[in-house]
Amino acid sequence: MTNVTSIPPGAPFLSVLVDRLLSGDLIHGFGPDHDPLALANVTIWLPTRRAVRELSSEFVSRLNTKSTLLPDIRALGDSEDDDLIPPASADSRNQPVGSIDRQLILGQLIYAWARN
Repeated sequence: MTNVTSIPPGAPFLSVLVDRLLSGDLIHGFGPDHDPLALANVTIWLPTRRAVRELSSEFVSRLNTKSTLLPDIRALGDSEDDDLIPPASADSRNQPVGSIDRQLILGQLIYAWARN
């Protein structure tokens, strides 16, 4: 058995992932009659927090009649897609300084302090 698997393009990724995980096709020996705590030993990495929420919902909808622990589902990205777009009515004077701007300002202050 290989450790590499794929999901066909165009297939609903999260649904197929949950199907294959719960059926035992993805992890050898892990199937429909699995231990309810077995999912807790699985870690799944996804690109965004939105995908994490959707996969969690997919697991809950599939396991609604069974008591089990969900896998550890983590996001690779730190920001949500919607966080990158400012709200239309945002007042720029009251917006927090971004991390890059904050680091640049701090760098300038440190440089000025070091010169004195």
